[in-house]
Parts: sequence; structure tokens; C-alpha cells
Amino acid sequence: MLVDAGNSPATVRNAYQRLRSMLDVGVRYRLISANPAKEVDLPPLTNDRARVLSLKEARLVLITADGKRDMRKPYTTKNGRTKGLPKLSSRYALLYHLLLALGLRRGEGLGLRWEGVDWEVGTLQVRHQVQQINGKVVVSASAQATGSSRPSRATRRAR
Repeated sequence: MLVDAGNSPATVRNAYQRLRSMLDVGVRYRLISANPAKEVDLPPLTNDRARVLSLKEARLVLITADGKRDMRKPYTTKNGRTKGLPKLSSRYALLYHLLLALGLRRGEGLGLRWEGVDWEVGTLQVRHQVQQINGKVVVSASAQATGSSRPSRATRRAR
């Protein structure tokens, strides 16, 4: 059922482990005679890694974010007229540069705040992340802030 709903094998295994441990409690308290979850066949875990941009692709993203090149194609309307798309905004160009340069996740980049910047040391603390959960925007402490408070070193390259 979880697999049919499109959940990943890791999510299915996590739900299974929780259910199995709850049923083990039922066996321990003799509410049930055996744990039926022990006979379940789980989907195999896959070692799918995120696709990483090549250097060429990363450069193209940054050039496009800066508004220097528009890779989008014009489109044709229903009545046969060709129209171009509106000019790209470079509003988020700095965010794209930070995401690529520091390896931040999208939610971490959107959760950055000025108090996380230490100009003297040259570090950037990732303390918050922005997520959309059930259609609502939620700002929470990032996993990095709660787990390891590892700062990202913001380095400058001389030109």
C-alpha cells in the first residue's frame, strides 16, 4: 500500500520498523500471540544518489540566474502567433550562487538570516530552513542547527 502510493523503499522500511516495534510490545504484554509483521517482505533499498550538476551545468545555471543568458524558447499561441517569454528576473541570483558555492539545500538557502553571517571569520551559520508542508510555508530549525552546528565557510576568490 505504501509502495503503491509512491513512497520510497526507505519510507516503507521506516513505517514497517515502527509498526513492528509496536506489535512487539503487544507480544511482550501478551495482547497478541505473535508479531505478524515479522513475515513481511520489504522492498529492497536502493542507493540512489542525487544527480550532481557538472561544472558546465553549474556555470550555465549561474549565467542564467544573473540574467546574462535566457535558455528558454519562444512559444506559439493557439492562434499561431509566436511570443517570447518575459525577461528573467535576477532577484534570486545571489541565492543560486550560495546554493551552488556552499552546497546548501533549497530550504536552507531560503532560511538564511543576516544574524548567521560572521564577516570577520568568513562563516555562514545555517540555522533555519523553509519548507512547504500541506500547502503552508514553515520556517524551522535546520537539521544542521539541531544536529551539528557546522558553519559553512564562505570563501572569496581573488580575481
